[in-house]
Amino acid sequence: MLDYLNHSFRNLCMFWMAAFLALTSSMALANPKIFYTDILTGPNIGGENNNGAYLTLFGSGFGATRDSSRVTINDVPVADYKQWSDTKITIQPGAKVTSGAIKVTVLGASSNTDHRFTVTPGNIYFVSLNGKDSRGRAGDINRPFRSIQKTLDLREFGPGDQLVVRGGDWTDNNQMYDAFFSIHHKSGTAAAPIVVMGYPTETVNLVRTDSNGVTRGIHEYATEGHYVIANFHVNLNGGGGVCIGIGPVDVRIVNNEGKGMFEDSGGSACIAGSGRQLSILGNNIHDNGGSKLYHAIYIDGREVKGVNDIDIAYNHVHHQTGGRGIQVYGDTGTIINNVRIHHNLIHDIHLDGIVLSRDSGAGFQVYDNVTYRTADPALAGKTADHGSSGGCLRFASPALVAEVYNNTFVDCAIDKDADSSAIRFEQAKKIIFRNNIVVGHYFLNWGVDRSAIIASNNLWLDGGTPPAWDSKTVIGNPRFIDAPSGNFHLRAGSAAIDKGSPEVSDAVQTDFDGNLRPQGTGYDVGAFEFAR
Repeated sequence: MLDYLNHSFRNLCMFWMAAFLALTSSMALANPKIFYTDILTGPNIGGENNNGAYLTLFGSGFGATRDSSRVTINDVPVADYKQWSDTKITIQPGAKVTSGAIKVTVLGASSNTDHRFTVTPGNIYFVSLNGKDSRGRAGDINRPFRSIQKTLDLREFGPGDQLVVRGGDWTDNNQMYDAFFSIHHKSGTAAAPIVVMGYPTETVNLVRTDSNGVTRGIHEYATEGHYVIANFHVNLNGGGGVCIGIGPVDVRIVNNEGKGMFEDSGGSACIAGSGRQLSILGNNIHDNGGSKLYHAIYIDGREVKGVNDIDIAYNHVHHQTGGRGIQVYGDTGTIINNVRIHHNLIHDIHLDGIVLSRDSGAGFQVYDNVTYRTADPALAGKTADHGSSGGCLRFASPALVAEVYNNTFVDCAIDKDADSSAIRFEQAKKIIFRNNIVVGHYFLNWGVDRSAIIASNNLWLDGGTPPAWDSKTVIGNPRFIDAPSGNFHLRAGSAAIDKGSPEVSDAVQTDFDGNLRPQGTGYDVGAFEFAR
């Protein structure tokens, strides 16, 4: 078994989101690639310089500087650029732009065009620590309001409107809910969601202190949903129960940092909620925990109208003390369906990296994730009920139907507990398991009927005899570039190259870095295609 305990946790923070989206610049795409955006809709006028909403594109291969590169929406050049890096671009559309496909063009090479921006009417409100509620004016960056909550609660603030928070350390407490701010008794619409975001080129810290009484970070209550939360740094400083609450319909949580959550009662997570059409994208969730019931990201079944269509992707989840990395668990009998967990980097977790547990139902997909160093006793929470045993991936629902493709799982049972293992099969209706790399202890905690598992083309290493139920086991060493530093790209001569099954193609069209699959004569096994 690979042993990483002697390596500093903090050295692994090189995987913070910019690095996470471009693990090696030498593997940049031939064409620029858009992975996701923060907003999908917004005004094309109003706000700063009358150029409309701030739209940020996250991806790869954009180039370190803009030079002659450009962004178009519906083939019309955007009006202004607020920032440009190889992995992130922020623009304002401007009045000439109409609804349509977003495209990045770099040195004549064009990006994918499957992401759209829809122009919708709305006002842009600015809030600043040096603003004044009495003189704030919608649309005027030079006349900001002061209170996030009071501005959200304005009668005229509604669907299509956007609130932009300027940089600084915010310690305000909306005492109705003991939160920094709350989306409450107000909703957007499917066509015109509410947006609350930090100004894209500034650092907006929401900070709990011993004196401000905050017990929740960003809160939601009595809302139908249809909102976006983006670009905040939530620091609960060793207290609080939730960094960001989500639900119940059409909510996007994008490019936020959540840290410092610690609780020892009930059960929750840094990002937590329930509902339909939820997107949790590109967040950095770390150094949270408490008891075994506190996790980094948690989807539950409390939205009794249905829990369905959930995308958890491109997140960096790490140093979770107590609890799990990503957990899906219902306790209401409401079945949770159609959850996609992909392109996440998950490591240094006290218990399990990913758990698909009670009330998890059909349509689950887990692919292109990198998960390592789980079941780590050094990360036990500061409570007596910190739990024991874990692994990289756990199945624990009799209704679960899941496809698990092209993941890299390494060193998943650091604690050497008898119940810890890379893949924990406890309950499931059907699991399709293909093209995964599993390195280290992979004893399987059987509770599921083995006939429910369809498996092939997985590479098993350093855990004993490969499972007999894997119909086409890949034999050999994956030859990672630098496993102790968390770099699981493949070297030349890797046994994983071109040995994967093509039966994953409908779900898995790119690798962890966004490179198209396959690159050679066949799919590579694991989260990364070999760089040719």
